[in-house]
Amino acid sequence: MSRAMLCFLFCCCSLFSIAQFSLSGVITDWNSKEPVDAAHIFLENTTFSTLTDEQGQYRFDKLPEGTYKLVVSHISYRAVSKVVRVSSATTSASDGNFKLFPSTVDLSTIQVSAKRSRKRNRYLKDFTQAILGQTANASKCKFLNPDKVLLEKSSSGELTAQAAELLQFENKATGYLIHFLLEDFSLDKGGQLSYGGKAFFEPLPSTDEKEQNRWTKNRKKAFLGSPRHFYLSLMDGQLKENGFDVYTAKLENGQKFTTTGRPNMDQLIQASGEQYSLQFKDFIKIIYTREEELSKGRAPNRLGRSAKQLSHRAESDLVDQEVSTLGQQKKRGQTSWLFARKSKVWLNKEGYPTQSGLLVEYGHWNNEGLADFLPMNYRPEKAATDVIAATSVPSSPKASMRNGFALSNLAIPLKEIKSGGPPRDGIPSIDQPKFSSEPPAYLTDKDPVLGVYHNGIAKAYPVRVMDRHEIVNDQFAQQDVIVTYCPLCRSGIAFLTTGLAEGTTFGVSGLLYNSDVLLYDRTTESLWSQILGQAIAGPLAGTKLESIPMEYVDWGRWKERFPETLVLEVAGDKYRTDAYRKYANSPDLMFPVDKADKQLDKKELVIGIEINGKYKAYPFRKLHKQKELLSDTFHGQSLQVHYDAKSGHARITDANGKLLPAVSMYWFAWYAFHPETELY
Repeated sequence: MSRAMLCFLFCCCSLFSIAQFSLSGVITDWNSKEPVDAAHIFLENTTFSTLTDEQGQYRFDKLPEGTYKLVVSHISYRAVSKVVRVSSATTSASDGNFKLFPSTVDLSTIQVSAKRSRKRNRYLKDFTQAILGQTANASKCKFLNPDKVLLEKSSSGELTAQAAELLQFENKATGYLIHFLLEDFSLDKGGQLSYGGKAFFEPLPSTDEKEQNRWTKNRKKAFLGSPRHFYLSLMDGQLKENGFDVYTAKLENGQKFTTTGRPNMDQLIQASGEQYSLQFKDFIKIIYTREEELSKGRAPNRLGRSAKQLSHRAESDLVDQEVSTLGQQKKRGQTSWLFARKSKVWLNKEGYPTQSGLLVEYGHWNNEGLADFLPMNYRPEKAATDVIAATSVPSSPKASMRNGFALSNLAIPLKEIKSGGPPRDGIPSIDQPKFSSEPPAYLTDKDPVLGVYHNGIAKAYPVRVMDRHEIVNDQFAQQDVIVTYCPLCRSGIAFLTTGLAEGTTFGVSGLLYNSDVLLYDRTTESLWSQILGQAIAGPLAGTKLESIPMEYVDWGRWKERFPETLVLEVAGDKYRTDAYRKYANSPDLMFPVDKADKQLDKKELVIGIEINGKYKAYPFRKLHKQKELLSDTFHGQSLQVHYDAKSGHARITDANGKLLPAVSMYWFAWYAFHPETELY
């Protein structure tokens, strides 16, 4: 299981400060404004949890200063969460307040369906083994409420799971009762695993001194050689002393994965106040040489799904070679590999990345399951801090979850959010783009690109690449720009990240709204509609992004207008083919839309523009009949609609020739989002 895919693993917390603080709040019903009692409140991946009283109130005392993810769940409401900073200077009285929306999940349907499955026992065994892993610790775990999970297998052999309540796993190896809010789960026929969720840990009671000593020993074993142990050892300059051997590695010619040498430690990790920056290119290889300190067991092949996270040009080759490498290294120790989505990743002083999703861990680390995870407030030398009992028994939550995202603060109806098939990041964004002045061999003059000219810089993004990645997190003269493309709607739009947290990057959620890709930001995990340019769920719901002009144009035309243009450099034979050719040539849609109009064919191309909150669309078919440049006036704005009959592409400028942020797409997509549109 990839830690990059578990949203609860990388919350940033400073858990061992001397100062301690309180956090309190009130939970109310969104509609009635009445207090919600017996709502379960917990701080993700810690041992802190409680329940609301009859007035909907709760309180945590003696919390270490730090940043936490606060989670609220109740059987009758959708689960919600938000990041809170606990300190005397920043904690306000309203930080812990929530308004809950009623849940739409039918608990009885899940329970009845689960009981009726003839193959349920086999599915349950596969699910439990995948969630817990196959280490020695996993063999000491018991799934306490398996009747709360719905298991289904598709015709292709993919096992999926849903749960309407917190799943409970009793870990007799480490002495914790793990409460797990399952958000998504898939296990394909080849053993590739992806799942996500939120958890908290309740220490098991025991008066047996031998049992307590065994738990202490096993917790230490689970910690030693773990990612957090590695990060802390790296920050303390104690890698060798703590049993870690580190190498640099790279892919040669996009095919051969090789070890290249030793990293420069002064460059690999640098201190800055109470934070540390981890900086490296390509990959680093980590071997924990003290194998006797680790749990032993046979692990399944879980590498494939992690590789899809890498945004790298040779993912499949890397996976095959990693499997081979693991086999060769068994006698030496446990081998793991680390890939960074950005050249600089920040860690807090307790060894946690301050922004989730930027580090992808696989190899041995990827093969461990929930049975080997520990609370954030655990360190061997401070083991007593992780024996803080929960204040009460948890209630059973009912949550609206899709692909691991908590669908809170919805700006659209829940039923209109559809699964596109892939899991979160199953379509990998490009987070460290490389550019060249020379086009790749597969790009011809007639091939379409998304062209952006911004801050005096011209760049081209081949559509064949965007078909398979959909998002490029880029920069133009130090200004962050998100380049997006939805092949289902044929819509390419570029956005500035002005107003968002510095360094915010976006990924592909695997979810759709009106057949259009839903993006998500990796800082708050809010969901964003590409065509609306607006967050439709999560903490930032209602926030809009500023779009900048982009053109869908042939490569030949673009480089003719911008001879100094750069072009996105991504290698691979798969980019020689058009992944959506059959879809583009078919009149049918793959996913339904909420609103439709028959004035034009569904997939007729239009170029649309917004002026002062009003919308207008220009069909390519009519533009093709224009013998001269089309001049138009729309809501006080003089427009010029340019159409290239040879290439079949359009753009819109103002009267002075300045390019405007118009966007071309299929008619069905434009109308679904702008049913009030005018049509030229």
